[in-house]
Amino acid sequence: MKKALILLAIGSIAISVAFGQLGGFPIPDSSFYANAQEIQAMHNALDTQQLQAYKSIRLLDLVYPLFYGLFFILAIYALAKRVCIRQWTYRALPFFPAIAMMADYKENILLMLALRVMPEINWAASLAGFCTSAKWVSLLASLLICFALLIRQIHLFVRAKCIRCGP
Repeated sequence: MKKALILLAIGSIAISVAFGQLGGFPIPDSSFYANAQEIQAMHNALDTQQLQAYKSIRLLDLVYPLFYGLFFILAIYALAKRVCIRQWTYRALPFFPAIAMMADYKENILLMLALRVMPEINWAASLAGFCTSAKWVSLLASLLICFALLIRQIHLFVRAKCIRCGP
């Protein structure tokens, strides 16, 4: 599992770097919430070269949720299994990154649909903002869960060391 986590982390970082190289302009994915008018304004502000780069980002963003989602799912599962007493806990906590993945895929599909009918404002652009918010909330929850589980793991490790050393 450690190798898988490392490969998924490297893949997520590599895709993030590729986004930075292709971008340089605001995209709806990076904001916490964008309404339909803001999404259409971002799309309409792109010149031909930026539009082509944005379409490349859209394609690259089809694999990105898989990388970061699986990374968080495996990390949370591994940490929770070590530090949680109840079985339901380590089985339930990985659902947060799964929700983020699903919201990100829905966001991507809706943004592609909105891009096809630009410059008109449509229902896809309206729904994309809600999916973006759901993605960021569940990603933040996943990150907080990872940190909490990591702190719990460190606490248990230090406690075990102190008990073994004794007074």
